[in-house]
Amino acid sequence: MKKRFLAVIFAAAVIMCGCGSDTGDYTSEKEAVSSESSLPFDDHYPEITPDTPALTYLGTRDLRSSEALKLYSKTFAADYKEADILVREYCSEYRLADALSEKMASDRSPDLTDKLPNSFPYLMSKNYYEDLTEYLDRSAPQWVEYASYIDFYSYNGGRFFYPEAVTAAPRFLVYSKERFAALKIPDPETLYYDGKWTRKAFTEAAERFCAAMGGTGIYGDGITDGFISSAGETVFSKSESGQLACNLTGAGVTEVFDYLKNELSGKVKTENFTGYDRIINGGAAFLLIDESGYNELLAIDSGQNYGVVPIPKADGGDVYFCGASSEGFLVPKGAKNVKGAACFINCGRIAAAQSESEAPESVLAKMRANGLTAVPEENYCFDAETNAAMKEYLSSPLSAEESGVSDSLTKIEAAVADINSLN
Repeated sequence: MKKRFLAVIFAAAVIMCGCGSDTGDYTSEKEAVSSESSLPFDDHYPEITPDTPALTYLGTRDLRSSEALKLYSKTFAADYKEADILVREYCSEYRLADALSEKMASDRSPDLTDKLPNSFPYLMSKNYYEDLTEYLDRSAPQWVEYASYIDFYSYNGGRFFYPEAVTAAPRFLVYSKERFAALKIPDPETLYYDGKWTRKAFTEAAERFCAAMGGTGIYGDGITDGFISSAGETVFSKSESGQLACNLTGAGVTEVFDYLKNELSGKVKTENFTGYDRIINGGAAFLLIDESGYNELLAIDSGQNYGVVPIPKADGGDVYFCGASSEGFLVPKGAKNVKGAACFINCGRIAAAQSESEAPESVLAKMRANGLTAVPEENYCFDAETNAAMKEYLSSPLSAEESGVSDSLTKIEAAVADINSLN
């Protein structure tokens, strides 16, 4: 199995799958699985044997024909090729927390559910999930590279979330190589691979583009979040005792805010995402985008040569930092087959690691393999009101509107204090 030390220096990483955005209610269906699997069985195979094969899942993903389910079926002595071993109730991400709460309250907890943006720490503090420490060994080969993430997502002494996959640089910068060349702007990709892709180089490129073309320097969602991660900073961190700390007023985040306000938005126009037209037609120098958006852009405009770079490092910095997003499953409190769910989670990680090792080289993989050091990016991890306050606070460096920012910070700090009081 090809090892990827994602918690330190990221090699090529791939997004294993996405979540639906439909806002409808949930529906139920049974899923049959074939036990034929192409994955090798070696000493990394989990030795967890569930007492019963039956699993229930509430979430957004379609697990039929997944390698995780095929591996899971292999843990039983009997052949479950024709058996319905997993019942899935589809639920949109928008409805998932409420639907899960309703099921838990009526003693109908599913065995598996998706990780949500506020699973850690908010839902964990509400006792939504089972501790999996007894079942999953963070030092096992399939987990060791994610050990720091498992520890980061621990709460009150318990380890609830073992990531199936972690993606470095979930957002990155895209630009037109042809337009940059025509304007004689130094190529950002070349600068990146030469270690010279800095904030100064980025700002100068955006300024030169806007001076020649007009329009926007950078647009996209999560600009502030991305630049905080690129400085190696996190909005939240944890102490050795497990207490959550808010870093929004710390020196590192403050320095990023000053750059965004004075050096970036003070010199070039910045805006939220409004579609692909501007990057396609030359109305913007850079688009901050995620992988699914990048693939959509290429499908719309396959004829243009787009360059891909991470958010630049700080001037004078030695390391390129980036945010990291994680995905996987948790086991809701009250689940009837915790052992089986833990086995499935283990199988999912093994299948994901195999897929990563076989993934073809791509421009994104090449970028991510070029010495990116990742930090967890979990910024919107509370209740809806606190998350709205976080959005307002993080938008403030790029906005002329500053009223209400102090109130937003007060709400965020109060939410952190509430979490810590329960830990």
